[in-house]
Amino acid sequence: MSKSLKKIALFAGLLFLLWFVVVLINQTAQVVALADRFHPVFGTTVLITLTLAYIILALIPVWLYFRLPEPLLIPDQDNEEAHKRYTEQLRGRLKNNPHIRDAGIDLDQEGTLPQALAILNGLTDEEVRRTASVVFVSTAVSQAGKLDGFLVLILISRMLWRVMHIYNQRPSPREIVNVYVNVTGTALIAAEIGEIDIGEQLEPVIGNLVAASATGAIPGLQQLSGFVANCMLEGSINAFMTLRMGEVAKHYCGSFERKKRGVIRRSASLNAGKQLAFIIRDSGTGVSRKLLAMGREKFTMSGWWGFWKTTVQEKDAGI
Repeated sequence: MSKSLKKIALFAGLLFLLWFVVVLINQTAQVVALADRFHPVFGTTVLITLTLAYIILALIPVWLYFRLPEPLLIPDQDNEEAHKRYTEQLRGRLKNNPHIRDAGIDLDQEGTLPQALAILNGLTDEEVRRTASVVFVSTAVSQAGKLDGFLVLILISRMLWRVMHIYNQRPSPREIVNVYVNVTGTALIAAEIGEIDIGEQLEPVIGNLVAASATGAIPGLQQLSGFVANCMLEGSINAFMTLRMGEVAKHYCGSFERKKRGVIRRSASLNAGKQLAFIIRDSGTGVSRKLLAMGREKFTMSGWWGFWKTTVQEKDAGI
Protein backbone atom coordinates (compact mmCIF):
# COMPACT_ATOMS: atom_id res chain seq x y z
CA MET A 1 0.00 0.00 0.00
CA SER A 2 2.78 2.42 0.95
CA LYS A 3 4.72 1.74 -2.27
CA SER A 4 1.58 2.25 -4.35
CA LEU A 5 0.88 5.58 -2.66
CA LYS A 6 4.46 6.69 -3.26
CA LYS A 7 4.18 5.84 -6.96
CA ILE A 8 0.84 7.63 -7.25
CA ALA A 9 2.23 10.68 -5.46
CA LEU A 10 5.34 10.66 -7.69
CA PHE A 11 3.38 10.46 -10.95
CA ALA A 12 0.88 13.06 -9.74
CA GLY A 13 3.73 15.41 -8.85
CA LEU A 14 5.42 14.88 -12.23
CA LEU A 15 2.13 15.46 -14.04
CA PHE A 16 1.52 18.70 -12.14
CA LEU A 17 5.11 19.83 -12.82
CA LEU A 18 4.71 19.08 -16.54
CA TRP A 19 1.41 20.99 -16.66
CA PHE A 20 2.96 23.96 -14.86
CA VAL A 21 5.95 24.06 -17.25
CA VAL A 22 3.68 23.91 -20.32
CA VAL A 23 1.50 26.75 -19.01
CA LEU A 24 4.57 28.80 -18.10
CA ILE A 25 6.11 28.36 -21.55
CA ASN A 26 2.82 29.20 -23.26
CA GLN A 27 2.30 32.39 -21.25
CA THR A 28 5.93 33.43 -21.71
CA ALA A 29 5.67 32.92 -25.47
CA GLN A 30 2.60 35.16 -25.62
CA VAL A 31 4.29 37.93 -23.62
CA VAL A 32 7.45 37.74 -25.75
CA ALA A 33 5.40 37.78 -28.98
CA LEU A 34 3.58 40.88 -27.78
CA ALA A 35 6.86 42.60 -26.92
CA ASP A 36 8.36 41.55 -30.26
CA ARG A 37 5.62 43.49 -32.08
CA PHE A 38 7.05 46.71 -30.70
CA HIS A 39 10.63 45.83 -31.61
CA PRO A 40 12.62 42.58 -32.03
CA VAL A 41 15.26 43.78 -29.58
CA PHE A 42 12.58 44.51 -27.00
CA GLY A 43 11.18 41.00 -27.48
CA THR A 44 14.62 39.45 -26.95
CA THR A 45 15.16 41.59 -23.86
CA VAL A 46 11.83 40.48 -22.38
CA LEU A 47 12.66 36.83 -23.07
CA ILE A 48 16.06 37.06 -21.37
CA THR A 49 14.61 38.99 -18.43
CA LEU A 50 11.79 36.50 -17.86
CA THR A 51 14.17 33.54 -18.16
CA LEU A 52 16.54 35.01 -15.57
CA ALA A 53 13.58 35.81 -13.30
CA TYR A 54 12.33 32.22 -13.52
CA ILE A 55 15.77 30.86 -12.68
CA ILE A 56 16.22 33.21 -9.72
CA LEU A 57 12.73 32.50 -8.37
CA ALA A 58 13.36 28.77 -8.66
CA LEU A 59 16.73 28.95 -6.89
CA ILE A 60 15.70 31.25 -4.01
CA PRO A 61 13.62 28.59 -2.16
CA VAL A 62 16.43 26.07 -2.62
CA TRP A 63 18.98 28.54 -1.26
CA LEU A 64 16.78 29.47 1.69
CA TYR A 65 16.19 25.80 2.44
CA PHE A 66 19.87 24.88 2.54
CA ARG A 67 20.63 27.92 4.71
CA LEU A 68 18.79 26.24 7.56
CA PRO A 69 20.86 23.89 9.77
CA GLU A 70 20.67 20.20 9.07
CA PRO A 71 18.34 18.15 11.28
CA LEU A 72 19.68 16.31 14.28
CA LEU A 73 19.01 12.60 14.01
CA ILE A 74 17.37 11.20 17.14
CA PRO A 75 19.33 8.17 18.40
CA ASP A 76 17.88 5.09 20.04
CA GLN A 77 17.09 5.41 23.71
CA ASP A 78 19.25 2.35 24.45
CA ASN A 79 22.40 4.11 23.23
CA GLU A 80 23.06 6.39 26.20
CA GLU A 81 26.27 7.88 24.81
CA ALA A 82 24.69 8.79 21.47
CA HIS A 83 21.61 10.17 23.20
CA LYS A 84 23.74 12.32 25.49
CA ARG A 85 25.66 13.67 22.50
CA TYR A 86 22.38 14.39 20.72
CA THR A 87 21.07 16.25 23.77
CA GLU A 88 24.14 18.47 23.89
CA GLN A 89 23.92 19.23 20.17
CA LEU A 90 20.23 20.06 20.50
CA ARG A 91 20.90 22.30 23.50
CA GLY A 92 23.61 24.16 21.57
CA ARG A 93 21.31 24.69 18.61
CA LEU A 94 18.37 25.89 20.69
CA LYS A 95 20.57 28.50 22.36
CA ASN A 96 20.65 30.31 19.01
CA ASN A 97 16.90 30.03 18.49
CA PRO A 98 15.32 33.51 18.71
CA HIS A 99 12.11 32.15 20.24
CA ILE A 100 14.05 30.54 23.09
CA ARG A 101 16.10 33.69 23.65
CA ASP A 102 12.94 35.79 23.81
CA ALA A 103 11.49 33.40 26.38
CA GLY A 104 14.56 33.93 28.59
CA ILE A 105 15.25 30.21 29.10
CA ASP A 106 18.73 29.31 30.35
CA LEU A 107 19.48 26.04 28.60
CA ASP A 108 22.61 25.50 30.69
CA GLN A 109 20.35 24.58 33.59
CA GLU A 110 19.11 21.02 33.96
CA GLY A 111 15.55 20.28 32.89
CA THR A 112 15.15 23.33 30.65
CA LEU A 113 15.49 21.45 27.35
CA PRO A 114 11.97 19.92 27.43
CA GLN A 115 10.66 23.35 28.43
CA ALA A 116 12.31 24.94 25.39
CA LEU A 117 10.89 22.30 23.06
CA ALA A 118 7.45 22.81 24.63
CA ILE A 119 7.62 26.51 23.71
CA LEU A 120 8.51 25.72 20.10
CA ASN A 121 5.82 23.05 19.93
CA GLY A 122 3.31 25.59 21.23
CA LEU A 123 4.28 28.08 18.53
CA THR A 124 3.98 25.32 15.95
CA ASP A 125 0.52 24.37 17.20
CA GLU A 126 -0.59 28.00 16.81
CA GLU A 127 0.73 28.15 13.25
CA VAL A 128 -0.87 24.83 12.32
CA ARG A 129 -4.24 25.78 13.83
CA ARG A 130 -4.14 29.16 12.07
CA THR A 131 -3.49 27.49 8.71
CA ALA A 132 -6.12 24.81 9.31
CA SER A 133 -8.70 27.49 10.15
CA VAL A 134 -7.97 29.27 6.86
CA VAL A 135 -8.23 25.95 5.00
CA PHE A 136 -11.53 25.11 6.71
CA VAL A 137 -13.17 28.45 5.96
CA SER A 138 -11.75 28.80 2.43
CA THR A 139 -12.54 25.33 1.10
CA ALA A 140 -15.94 25.13 2.79
CA VAL A 141 -17.09 28.42 1.27
CA SER A 142 -15.35 28.44 -2.12
CA GLN A 143 -16.33 24.94 -3.35
CA ALA A 144 -13.96 25.40 -6.28
CA GLY A 145 -13.14 21.73 -6.78
CA LYS A 146 -9.60 21.24 -8.08
CA LEU A 147 -8.69 24.83 -7.29
CA ASP A 148 -9.35 24.06 -3.64
CA GLY A 149 -6.75 21.32 -3.86
CA PHE A 150 -4.14 23.76 -5.16
CA LEU A 151 -5.09 26.24 -2.44
CA VAL A 152 -4.65 23.59 0.26
CA LEU A 153 -1.29 22.57 -1.23
CA ILE A 154 -0.04 26.17 -1.19
CA LEU A 155 -1.22 26.79 2.37
CA ILE A 156 0.29 23.53 3.63
CA SER A 157 3.60 24.27 1.91
CA ARG A 158 3.69 27.69 3.54
CA MET A 159 2.83 26.16 6.90
CA LEU A 160 5.62 23.60 6.60
CA TRP A 161 8.11 26.32 5.71
CA ARG A 162 7.12 28.36 8.76
CA VAL A 163 7.31 25.31 11.03
CA MET A 164 10.86 24.65 9.84
CA HIS A 165 11.78 28.24 10.70
CA ILE A 166 10.23 27.98 14.16
CA TYR A 167 12.63 25.16 15.00
CA ASN A 168 15.39 26.77 12.92
CA GLN A 169 16.27 23.53 11.18
CA ARG A 170 15.32 21.73 8.03
CA PRO A 171 14.14 18.16 7.71
CA SER A 172 16.03 16.02 5.25
CA PRO A 173 14.61 15.66 1.71
CA ARG A 174 13.59 12.11 2.58
CA GLU A 175 11.63 13.35 5.60
CA ILE A 176 9.89 15.99 3.47
CA VAL A 177 8.94 13.32 0.92
CA ASN A 178 7.60 11.14 3.74
CA VAL A 179 5.47 14.01 5.00
CA TYR A 180 3.97 14.74 1.58
CA VAL A 181 3.42 11.05 0.83
CA ASN A 182 1.69 10.75 4.19
CA VAL A 183 -0.66 13.62 3.36
CA THR A 184 -1.22 12.37 -0.19
CA GLY A 185 -2.16 8.98 1.19
CA THR A 186 -4.54 10.67 3.60
CA ALA A 187 -6.23 12.49 0.71
CA LEU A 188 -6.51 9.33 -1.38
CA ILE A 189 -8.19 7.35 1.42
CA ALA A 190 -10.35 10.19 2.71
CA ALA A 191 -13.21 7.81 3.34
CA GLU A 192 -11.18 6.20 6.10
CA ILE A 193 -8.97 9.08 7.17
CA GLY A 194 -6.16 8.10 9.49
CA GLU A 195 -7.19 5.76 12.26
CA ILE A 196 -10.53 7.47 13.07
CA ASP A 197 -13.80 7.93 11.18
CA ILE A 198 -13.92 11.70 10.93
CA GLY A 199 -17.28 11.72 9.16
CA GLU A 200 -19.06 10.06 12.07
CA GLN A 201 -17.18 12.26 14.54
CA LEU A 202 -18.25 15.49 12.82
CA GLU A 203 -21.79 14.61 11.78
CA PRO A 204 -23.49 15.62 15.07
CA VAL A 205 -21.44 18.82 15.38
CA ILE A 206 -22.13 19.94 11.82
CA GLY A 207 -25.78 18.90 12.12
CA ASN A 208 -26.25 21.08 15.19
CA LEU A 209 -24.59 24.07 13.53
CA VAL A 210 -26.73 23.74 10.41
CA ALA A 211 -29.92 23.34 12.44
CA ALA A 212 -29.09 26.38 14.57
CA SER A 213 -28.33 28.55 11.54
CA ALA A 214 -31.15 27.47 9.21
CA THR A 215 -34.02 29.02 11.15
CA GLY A 216 -36.46 30.74 8.82
CA ALA A 217 -35.31 28.97 5.67
CA ILE A 218 -38.19 26.45 5.67
CA PRO A 219 -38.86 26.32 1.90
CA GLY A 220 -36.12 24.13 0.46
CA LEU A 221 -34.79 23.54 3.98
CA GLN A 222 -33.79 19.94 3.37
CA GLN A 223 -31.78 20.76 0.24
CA LEU A 224 -30.24 23.81 1.86
CA SER A 225 -29.26 21.93 5.00
CA GLY A 226 -27.70 19.15 2.93
CA PHE A 227 -25.74 21.69 0.87
CA VAL A 228 -24.38 23.40 3.99
CA ALA A 229 -23.52 20.11 5.70
CA ASN A 230 -21.65 18.78 2.64
CA CYS A 231 -19.67 22.00 2.24
CA MET A 232 -18.71 22.06 5.91
CA LEU A 233 -17.74 18.39 5.84
CA GLU A 234 -15.44 19.00 2.87
CA GLY A 235 -13.84 21.95 4.63
CA SER A 236 -13.47 19.86 7.79
CA ILE A 237 -11.70 17.05 5.93
CA ASN A 238 -9.26 19.50 4.34
CA ALA A 239 -8.63 21.12 7.72
CA PHE A 240 -8.09 17.68 9.26
CA MET A 241 -5.47 16.82 6.65
CA THR A 242 -3.73 20.13 7.34
CA LEU A 243 -3.70 19.50 11.08
CA ARG A 244 -2.47 15.95 10.58
CA MET A 245 0.39 17.10 8.39
CA GLY A 246 1.31 19.76 10.92
CA GLU A 247 1.49 17.13 13.65
CA VAL A 248 3.77 14.93 11.55
CA ALA A 249 5.98 17.89 10.62
CA LYS A 250 6.21 18.84 14.30
CA HIS A 251 7.54 15.38 15.11
CA TYR A 252 10.20 15.57 12.40
CA CYS A 253 11.43 18.98 13.58
CA GLY A 254 10.88 19.04 17.33
CA SER A 255 10.63 15.58 18.82
CA PHE A 256 12.91 14.54 21.67
CA GLU A 257 12.51 10.80 21.20
CA ARG A 258 12.35 8.43 18.27
CA LYS A 259 8.97 6.88 17.51
CA LYS A 260 7.78 4.33 15.00
CA ARG A 261 5.92 5.64 11.96
CA GLY A 262 2.73 3.85 12.96
CA VAL A 263 2.80 5.54 16.35
CA ILE A 264 3.41 8.92 14.71
CA ARG A 265 0.44 8.46 12.35
CA ARG A 266 -1.94 7.41 15.09
CA SER A 267 -0.84 10.21 17.39
CA ALA A 268 -1.11 12.76 14.56
CA SER A 269 -4.64 11.60 13.69
CA LEU A 270 -5.85 11.73 17.29
CA ASN A 271 -4.36 15.16 17.96
CA ALA A 272 -5.68 16.51 14.66
CA GLY A 273 -9.17 15.28 15.51
CA LYS A 274 -9.09 17.04 18.87
CA GLN A 275 -7.89 20.33 17.39
CA LEU A 276 -10.42 20.14 14.56
CA ALA A 277 -13.27 20.16 17.06
CA PHE A 278 -12.07 23.54 18.39
CA ILE A 279 -11.72 24.97 14.87
CA ILE A 280 -15.27 23.94 13.97
CA ARG A 281 -16.55 25.34 17.24
CA ASP A 282 -14.85 28.71 16.67
CA SER A 283 -15.50 29.11 12.93
CA GLY A 284 -18.37 26.74 12.18
CA THR A 285 -21.25 29.10 12.95
CA GLY A 286 -19.87 31.89 10.77
CA VAL A 287 -19.15 29.48 7.91
CA SER A 288 -22.60 27.90 8.08
CA ARG A 289 -24.25 31.33 7.97
CA LYS A 290 -22.13 32.31 4.97
CA LEU A 291 -23.10 29.10 3.18
CA LEU A 292 -26.75 29.66 4.03
CA ALA A 293 -26.53 33.15 2.53
CA MET A 294 -25.00 31.64 -0.63
CA GLY A 295 -27.54 28.84 -1.00
CA ARG A 296 -30.68 30.42 0.42
CA GLU A 297 -31.74 32.14 -2.82
CA LYS A 298 -31.21 29.06 -4.96
CA PHE A 299 -32.74 26.47 -2.68
CA THR A 300 -35.40 28.68 -1.11
CA MET A 301 -36.71 29.86 -4.47
CA SER A 302 -36.73 26.30 -5.80
CA GLY A 303 -38.58 25.23 -2.67
CA TRP A 304 -41.26 27.92 -3.09
CA TRP A 305 -41.52 27.16 -6.81
CA GLY A 306 -42.01 23.46 -6.16
CA PHE A 307 -44.63 24.19 -3.49
CA TRP A 308 -46.50 26.62 -5.77
CA LYS A 309 -46.34 24.28 -8.78
CA THR A 310 -47.65 21.34 -6.77
CA THR A 311 -50.48 23.46 -5.35
CA VAL A 312 -51.54 24.67 -8.81
CA GLN A 313 -51.45 21.14 -10.23
CA GLU A 314 -53.57 19.83 -7.38
CA LYS A 315 -56.03 22.69 -7.82
CA ASP A 316 -56.35 22.04 -11.57
CA ALA A 317 -56.89 18.35 -10.90
CA GLY A 318 -59.63 19.20 -8.43
CA ILE A 319 -57.82 17.64 -5.49
